[in-house]
Amino acid sequence: MSVKSVVAGCVAALVLVGAAGCSTPSGGVAAEVDGHVITQAQVQRSAQGTMDVLTKDPQYAKFDGVAFALQNYIVGQMLSEGLSGLGVTITDEQRDQYWSQIFDPAGAEYTLWSNPGARECLNGYVDLAIVNSMIKAGDIDADRLLSLVNALPITVSPRYGTWDVEAWNVTSRVSKTASGVLADPITLTTR
Repeated sequence: MSVKSVVAGCVAALVLVGAAGCSTPSGGVAAEVDGHVITQAQVQRSAQGTMDVLTKDPQYAKFDGVAFALQNYIVGQMLSEGLSGLGVTITDEQRDQYWSQIFDPAGAEYTLWSNPGARECLNGYVDLAIVNSMIKAGDIDADRLLSLVNALPITVSPRYGTWDVEAWNVTSRVSKTASGVLADPITLTTR
């Protein structure tokens, strides 16, 4: 199963209302999800780790590593809190299995998992894909998960852009376009 198949299978009909807070995080903070702080240092470290690997591949020449890292930290924390409310935990073993099954070992993306800087933010990306498969299998009620996630206040430092509550991504202040599979948004499936 290719990443594009997973992404294509994740129907993007997500409606999140009221998940963004009006305040902005203080200095050194890139974002906050329900009081959980994501630091600028974390985002920069993960963005650098991601870019160190991906920029070797020409399709990622314009990849926005900072927005990618930040949005995956945010999504990871959102899912962690929402799943916790459902009594569900995603394990590192499940993440490793997903990564090994989805990505081609010869591709640039595969090596990200072994890069400590990049891997730190990738849990959000991987967890979303795992949650989508749990929803499709009927193991998680998407509506219940969304109701838990909708209640989370999310703030992003203006330095990084804004959080798009409907698309679950960071609308970056700098527009970049890339064509790699990780550049394709992965969203929560609701059915």
